[in-house]
Amino acid sequence: MKNPIPSTPLSTDICTLLPQGAHLATGAETSVVDAALTAAVSVPFSCQRGACGSCAAIVVSGDYAPTAHAAANACDPGPGRVLMCQVRALGALVLEVPDWTPQTLPQPYRMQVLLRESLSSDVVRVVLDPGGALATQPGQHLRVGLEGDDHRCFSIANRRSHERDPIELQIRQVANGRFSDGALRTLKAGDSLQVMAAFGAADTIEAGVPLVLLATGTGYAGVRALIETALADPSVPSVTLYWGGRHAADHYASRELDAWAAADARLRWTAVAPEATKGHAGSDAALQRHVQDYALDGGHDWRRTRVHACGNPHMLRDARQALLDAGLPATHWKADAFVPSGRDDAPNDWERTSPRFERSGILAARERSIAAVQYISERLTPGMSSAEARAQADTWLRELGAERNWHPTIIRFGDDTTCTSRDLGDPERRLKENDIVFIDIGPVWDGYEGDYGDTFVFGDDLVHQRCARAARAVFDETREAWLGGADGIALYAFAETAALRHGCTLVHEMAGHRIADFPHALYGRHKLAQAGFAPGDGLWVLEIQLRDHERPVGAFFEDVLLRG
Repeated sequence: MKNPIPSTPLSTDICTLLPQGAHLATGAETSVVDAALTAAVSVPFSCQRGACGSCAAIVVSGDYAPTAHAAANACDPGPGRVLMCQVRALGALVLEVPDWTPQTLPQPYRMQVLLRESLSSDVVRVVLDPGGALATQPGQHLRVGLEGDDHRCFSIANRRSHERDPIELQIRQVANGRFSDGALRTLKAGDSLQVMAAFGAADTIEAGVPLVLLATGTGYAGVRALIETALADPSVPSVTLYWGGRHAADHYASRELDAWAAADARLRWTAVAPEATKGHAGSDAALQRHVQDYALDGGHDWRRTRVHACGNPHMLRDARQALLDAGLPATHWKADAFVPSGRDDAPNDWERTSPRFERSGILAARERSIAAVQYISERLTPGMSSAEARAQADTWLRELGAERNWHPTIIRFGDDTTCTSRDLGDPERRLKENDIVFIDIGPVWDGYEGDYGDTFVFGDDLVHQRCARAARAVFDETREAWLGGADGIALYAFAETAALRHGCTLVHEMAGHRIADFPHALYGRHKLAQAGFAPGDGLWVLEIQLRDHERPVGAFFEDVLLRG
């Protein structure tokens, strides 16, 4: 390593990052992290203030200097290392980023239609030639481009052993659907489609662990490849599918499933339809038994089962809660929601996303973040310091599959719950038997940013309990204002008044922020509380931090603003 040299950078000041080999131009005010964000290179980083050490890299060769805005109190990354958010290149600088696996971004393909056939009166099977090497995983999906930057997303319904294997889609024809009731009707062998692939990731299958699948409608396409993959793996002890539909005819793959079950006793499947569970369809929904009800009666040991669900958001929400209540570990649940697809252009610069962005990615990252916060809370023990808790939480996040943090993990005990994210707090503060704790995590899952925070009470202190309830209540009430069309400025004015009703003061420094596929910082650091427009669905995190009026304690709750 060469020592920092204070001089003015030239136009040839280039940093090369290993192992990817990206070449980044830096300047007097442009750090290596800034240059990476500008180039959409997903390097590890968090605070960008030199406080967390997440962006530490090994100096392989070359010279560097602090940026014009480098922090005077940045942490020491250790010998032979630099913080990429604090330095710029002088000439040719080569850095190696440890434990970094660059994301494989979806790529455009021109795919030829090999086959189009009907699976039922309203479901069509389309088989595509990828036209080149394309690696996919069970549970992934692709995006079909339409005119005017519009698109539709479809699950890859077949298990592919080789990168050039055909891709199967199962598409329901929806009345007035731009693709399914338009181009799909005239689509024929030899036609071509513009496709972006592949999106999402699946890690549901685990050796020695039973697999339960929940699907509604053409959500079957989203779990079909998982069934094929699990049955091809002798280490999977059992595969059980509960498939819901509006009518018995919606189970268009029943013959296929019956044949698979006859050939392999590990597979069981159950058709769930309203006609089979109540006297007449369309009324008294409380009498209808859903896919999760059948699953709960299936005799599964939920503590030792993995679940993958694909269907409408209401099913996913209700099924997840029901199975968690039955003992399913939160980390054993994975889901894909049917979500609206549409144009790529954002209504304003504050809501831009990358070409790879999918709302389903945000939903999946949110699910995993909620599960991770619960997982961490259950493992905190009285006597541990907040510094120990943060370090252990980051270890647990990596074990749960998080690639990195996009913001530092924050865990506050006792009086430190009044501190904001920029306050240091007391790293040696110990968790007490009777205490209040909040956890705020920002992991990256499969290339998407998760961000979730909640407050937990140890013991039976009534003020702690009231304060924790207040944070969630203010969030819920403010979200209702958002559903009513309030802009970001009005949301936080509403939250301030709501906090007072609950005996607390709103902490204005915690003002909400964007969320997207990593890194959203590429599109700016806009605050939700400054948004003079109605925030979009699945693009913003509403942060609520409160300070109690009676005691020097606080509470925190944050989540993605979602409709439905």
